[in-house]
Amino acid sequence: MDWSDWDQKSLEDKGLVGWIRWADWPPPKKELPASAGGVYVLFRRSQSEPRFLDRSTGATHKKRDPSLGRDALTANGVPAANVVYIGKADHHRLRGRLNEYQAMGAKPTGSHWGGRLIWQLSDSRKLLVAYLVLPPTDIPRNVETKMIEGFRRRYGKPPLRTIRTSLDASGDRQRTPWPGHELSHSAAKDRRAVLADLSVLVDRSLL
Repeated sequence: MDWSDWDQKSLEDKGLVGWIRWADWPPPKKELPASAGGVYVLFRRSQSEPRFLDRSTGATHKKRDPSLGRDALTANGVPAANVVYIGKADHHRLRGRLNEYQAMGAKPTGSHWGGRLIWQLSDSRKLLVAYLVLPPTDIPRNVETKMIEGFRRRYGKPPLRTIRTSLDASGDRQRTPWPGHELSHSAAKDRRAVLADLSVLVDRSLL
């Protein structure tokens, strides 16, 4: 399937259905059964440039604040695109996964941490949820990867995501830290190296 066009009509032609605001979620079970798996997008109809809030309206997760700085949000946003998020859920998980996503914006705590950036959009409540139920033989992650690849070809980078995703030459997904987080990642790497050295010393002391 060609994922080069991202307007609502093109996505509908590819089979995405729903187009439901979070306020109207969930759809009837006959339209999205519990057994379904597939992919989904969050679609922003407004043509104006997205505006970010200083504080997220999303839920905390394990006591972590979902808010990010404006520089990180701006660096990872795609103002020219209506689609602000692409996600997937395994079979028997699509409805539940989207329920978790909706809860992130409606309850004090939530578990859909990977999509938390949308709750810092000023018009997050107006976003539309559209989903594509896949046949049991299709792997949702593979379809999601192709969608992100197509989006990247069109806009130069993936949609608004918690972790910026890139694809290397082999097609494997690589994760890049947020701007300003490189030091913490480096420090974590140094700590792992120290712990590895300590474990070697302990092993030798037992010989």
